Amino acid sequence: MLGRFEIQGVLGTGGFGRVFFAIKAPKRTAFGTEGDLENFLTEARHAAALDHPNIVPIYDILGDASGHTLIVMKHVCGKPLSAQHKPGKTTLETTVRQMIVVAKAIHYAHER
Repeated sequence: MLGRFEIQGVLGTGGFGRVFFAIKAPKRTAFGTEGDLENFLTEARHAAALDHPNIVPIYDILGDASGHTLIVMKHVCGKPLSAQHKPGKTTLETTVRQMIVVAKAIHYAHER
């Protein structure tokens, strides 16, 4: 269990943390100071207020009994952009199309 959520499997592990079926649990070492954690939580709260088709919705931000920070978000099937872009194999047109989608999502977030 993580907080009130039952973990049924791990979607992935990276340098920042592990993703458990739409629950992200950042590693404690990802934050150098308590201020870093607070900044992260503030950004997560702001992101939770966004409603855009290319931004993964955040449903909840909480801590468990052992002091872990948990971010509960919508589970989205798909591949990371890094897995879709193959240097030397992806066309410039495809790359530009992908970057336009990313740029529109970032622009939306910055407007809010």
